[in-house]
Amino acid sequence: MFIQSLSWGSLSVGGLIGCAVSGASVHFFGPRGSFLLISVAPLMLLVAARALPEKRLPQDPNGARLRDMVKTIKLSIQTLRDPNFWKPALFIYLSQV
Repeated sequence: MFIQSLSWGSLSVGGLIGCAVSGASVHFFGPRGSFLLISVAPLMLLVAARALPEKRLPQDPNGARLRDMVKTIKLSIQTLRDPNFWKPALFIYLSQV
């Protein structure tokens, strides 16, 4: 419960800060400069994601990875059918629409 509150609270605070900064940035940098300033955050995310080490999985001739993938898909479908999952997810989706 705490992590969900932290996530929504952070989203709200970030939205407020973004709204406050956007007016000043358009005033000082103009529309193009403001767009470039806003574009820096996704670029930093891409650079950070590229810098993270990624361990390669060994090749499996027996198809164990395929079985794991099928098992994961079945579990995902089972989760999506659970009303305890899809009802709150539907509410969040509809509230954002």
